[in-house]
Amino acid sequence: EGRVRIGIAQDAAFCFYYQDNLDALQSAGAVLVPFSPCKDPLPDADAYYFGGGYPELHARALSSSPCRAMIKAAGDSGVPIYGECGGLLYLAESVLVEGREFLMAGILPGNTEMTGRIQALGYTEGIFTGGPRLSVPGISIHGHEFHYSSFNPSPDARFSVRLSRGKGIFGGLDGLYSHETIGVYTHSYFSGRFADTMVDAALRCRKS
Repeated sequence: EGRVRIGIAQDAAFCFYYQDNLDALQSAGAVLVPFSPCKDPLPDADAYYFGGGYPELHARALSSSPCRAMIKAAGDSGVPIYGECGGLLYLAESVLVEGREFLMAGILPGNTEMTGRIQALGYTEGIFTGGPRLSVPGISIHGHEFHYSSFNPSPDARFSVRLSRGKGIFGGLDGLYSHETIGVYTHSYFSGRFADTMVDAALRCRKS
C-alpha cells in the first residue's frame, strides 16, 4: 500500500522496454502502472516512464489524446518523468512528420523532425551531471541509440547527461531537462543505482 507508483507508457507508440529495467524498478520498490498515452487519461502515479517506440506513426492519436495535456500539467508541477528516444519525442513541443506538425506534450524545450535517414546508431556511454532529481551527478548511463529523428533544442536548453561515447541530442549532450523531466535519445540499461534514484525521486514527489 505504501509503495510508490510509476506509470509506464505501453501501447503501439511506446513499445520498446528492456524487461530488466522494469524488473529493476520493481526490485527498488515501485508498483508499475501501465497505460496508453494514445487513448487513456494519465493514471495517478508518483513518476512516469516513457520508453522507446514509434510516436511518429501515432502522432495524430497522441496529439488528440487527453493524456497530452495531463502529462504537461504533471511535468510542469514537478512530477519526475523520464523519456527515452520515442519518449523524448513525445515530451518535446512538437514532431514534424512528412511536412505536418503535431503538437506533443510540450514539457521539454525543443521540436523534433522525422528524417529520411538514420541520424544515430551505436552504443552510448556517459554520466549524469546533475539538474533534476533523476540526474544524480556521477551515475553512469550506458545503452544504445538508433533513430531517424533529429531534435532541435531551444537556445536555452539544459542537459543532464554528458556522453563519452555516442551522439545524444546535440554534440555528445543528452538528457534534455525541464523541471523534473528528462528526455534522452539513449535506450539505457538501468543500473541498480539509477532504479533506486527513480524510486526515491517518486517518493520525494509524493511527500512534497
